[in-house]
Amino acid sequence: MKKLLILLGLVGLSSCMSFSDRSMRPVRDSIARQLPEIRLEKEFAVSLGSGMLNFIDLATLNQADVSSLDHVQVAVYKVFGHGAAVDFNRLNFEATLMAKDRRLTW
Repeated sequence: MKKLLILLGLVGLSSCMSFSDRSMRPVRDSIARQLPEIRLEKEFAVSLGSGMLNFIDLATLNQADVSSLDHVQVAVYKVFGHGAAVDFNRLNFEATLMAKDRRLTW
């Protein structure tokens, strides 16, 4: 019975996580449109839901204080250039964020 409860708990927590960059693809695509001389390749992505954030707060005795967050999405991309120097100052961060969600501003 104890193993079953542990298994159910782990399944519940893992359902609050994702390792896909699907939620960050609009941002990646916006950067690629603005800087066509680069190519972005996903290295790592994680998305944590509120269930996992609540568990982190419980496990750290509320020291992390992340339960107030709705969800967290992080993606790390490797940048490949085509041999030329890339001027990242041309990148419009506000337009990039708005590709993800119109309510986000820089």
